[in-house]
Amino acid sequence: MAWIVQSLNEEWAHVASSPAARRALMRWTSRNPALATAHSVDDFVDTRSRPRWGDQALRVLAAEAPDDEIAARTLLQALLGGLVRLATQVAHDDPDAVGEVVSMAWNRIRTYPSQRCGPVAGNVLLDVRKELLRTRVDGLAIPNDEAVSRCSVDPAQTPEEVVVEKAVIEELFAARDRGLVSGAALATIFRTRVGGESLVEVAADMDMSADAMWRRRTRAERRLRLLPLAS
Repeated sequence: MAWIVQSLNEEWAHVASSPAARRALMRWTSRNPALATAHSVDDFVDTRSRPRWGDQALRVLAAEAPDDEIAARTLLQALLGGLVRLATQVAHDDPDAVGEVVSMAWNRIRTYPSQRCGPVAGNVLLDVRKELLRTRVDGLAIPNDEAVSRCSVDPAQTPEEVVVEKAVIEELFAARDRGLVSGAALATIFRTRVGGESLVEVAADMDMSADAMWRRRTRAERRLRLLPLAS
């Protein structure tokens, strides 16, 4: 994990100091005068001291990203810390997870819809989280309470919501490990109850009707309610 982050940071240092980056900065600020206070592309990466300006800056990068590789790379660098945390929270000790989330984020950034509402950083992280959960839900391991408690990436969650989500995740994986629910049923519950996807979205992804998906989830949740999970 560490070598990927180091490699990306080293690459970024070269990108940020390049003539191409300086030309890109001139393009962005000339088209968006509100961003004229930026002195380098690095100003787009760490915007914590200016959250309102930062959200606007990331939205400009997202709009430019499909056709501007410097904009896409700048946005990726701005999200790198969140992507690393996401990989750790969802995939725990898997050394390939950071590379996976970076690749997913890069693809999402290069195809980001300019008309999409909401904060760019939150949208991209949510999209990557959903994709990572799709690819890993059957093999995901939750080794301890501390790891489970870090599963959410939504900073808006209340402490009560975090506790509820932790309990749901523990219950789901305990049920799978004891053979109470199938991997497919687990994936359905996890994606709709924890990941925030609709039954229609998940059904289409699994090539099923929404009614069949609803029945699968209902049967699995009925078993979870009736059968004790604690040993």
